[in-house]
Amino acid sequence: MSDDLSPQQLDSLRRFLRQLKAEAGSLGKLPGPVHLELVAGDTTRRGFWARIGDPGALQAAMLQQAAVLPSFDRLDLEIPRERKTLDQAAFERLGKAQMGFASLRLAFNGESERIAAGRLLAENRSFPRALERFCQKRGLDAALFWAGGGTVELTTMEAWRLYPAAEARVLKLYRGGSLVPPDAVTPALLTEMAGELGGWLVRNTAADGTLPYKYWPSRGEDAPGDNSLRRFMATQWLNRWALHTGDAAARAAADRNLRRNLAAYYVEDAGRGYIDDGGKTKLGGAAFAATTLRESPLRAELADSLARLDAGIDFLWQPDGSFRTFHRPAERNDNQNFYPGEALVYWALRFRETREAGLKDRALQSLAWYRDWHLANRNPAFVPWHTQAAAAFFELTGEAWLRDWCFQMNDWLLSMQQTQVPYADLLGRFYDPKRPEYGVPHASSTGVYLEGLADAFKLAEAAGETERLQRYGQAIRLGLRSIRQLQFRTEEMAPYIQRERLAGGVRTEVYDNTLRVDNVQHALGACLKLMAQPRFIAWLAA
Repeated sequence: MSDDLSPQQLDSLRRFLRQLKAEAGSLGKLPGPVHLELVAGDTTRRGFWARIGDPGALQAAMLQQAAVLPSFDRLDLEIPRERKTLDQAAFERLGKAQMGFASLRLAFNGESERIAAGRLLAENRSFPRALERFCQKRGLDAALFWAGGGTVELTTMEAWRLYPAAEARVLKLYRGGSLVPPDAVTPALLTEMAGELGGWLVRNTAADGTLPYKYWPSRGEDAPGDNSLRRFMATQWLNRWALHTGDAAARAAADRNLRRNLAAYYVEDAGRGYIDDGGKTKLGGAAFAATTLRESPLRAELADSLARLDAGIDFLWQPDGSFRTFHRPAERNDNQNFYPGEALVYWALRFRETREAGLKDRALQSLAWYRDWHLANRNPAFVPWHTQAAAAFFELTGEAWLRDWCFQMNDWLLSMQQTQVPYADLLGRFYDPKRPEYGVPHASSTGVYLEGLADAFKLAEAAGETERLQRYGQAIRLGLRSIRQLQFRTEEMAPYIQRERLAGGVRTEVYDNTLRVDNVQHALGACLKLMAQPRFIAWLAA
């Protein structure tokens, strides 16, 4: 059957086998079958399991299947290394972080199903979900599965990929892609990341100005849900990307997106402007919309909307220095970790331009009020927004306590970053498994923490805080490493259709390929702020 393959493909397969023999070690006494998957184009996929006793048997299996799909673009191979049979308790202890490294074999009443590690990962199918689907096909639930003698085998898999092009590429996979080491984060990579992130925003802005809010690569479709506040955050950074690059396509995309979002979400009440989010009008949404209007070339045309948004934000400020976080519903006053800081970041931008009487005093009063509030209600989500606000007002006023407050917040924040991890691709994300009350790991969180740390680094440099500068710099490097790991690059896009929707975008986690717009915008914001700091670029290059 190998006669059906081109000489190039045969040569690629043989080189693949030689590299496997050199790097993967023994292919003899394996604890289970190997899994091979051949892919042609975006949609034609042929996956199969094969028991092999030696490399020769593997070669025969590969050639047989490749002849069935001779125009394949890539071949993925998973080699079993360690197999365990799990009881119910052990199965229920499996965590998401193990996804992508292990295959499953589920068996019940003489029927069984194997699911490759790469398939589980590409389909966002957790281990419990895999069992649930197995049971649904057989009219079971999990309780009946275990009570009836169902068995689960978990097999650790080693994964490789072959691209049989003119010059064959062989890649050892780490959870479906390549592992990004910390020392890969260089000034050149920072610039490359920014270009890819900004490019994703521009390329995905539709003709009517809409940016996708959330996308499921595993299904090749937009996910349900919306959030106007995050949409205006994207508008802000798309506009800043256009200002940064001077690119005509970026400028046109930013203007379309701003017009579209204002048409879709801007509302007024009693002469004040707000951003509607399914009947809720949030302080943070108004702040991001006002920021974009103030910085946009469309500002003169939209000056009335900007003035009304300013009035809406001012209306929510309270005499004690706090903010009401919702205009509607009026009884809501939650999300204090987010919206007041976002409003204060905007006030710094506004005060830098207008020097309005009273605005500085109100902002300083709020920064002090929220300092005390945060110390009594610690949460890492608070830190990046108030860091950016305090750093901006320190620059504007010289109030030393603002700089010291930034240091105090970010020194504490660093304890949230993972520097000791069970899997290397988790390194640098902001998540403490010992403090689950602070939420789950998420690309957007890492991105916004980096935005705040960029300002903290700048303050440490100006203050001559060498030791603190080193700590902040290392945290930023690891955070950028994490973002880069989550970016859809060539290898990470391979299992999915509609790859043009993915390139440069950022998935939510290494085991969750959901692409949400704020994953991209926060990462871009951090990159642009860091690229503007010569001292950080020099530190990164050293």
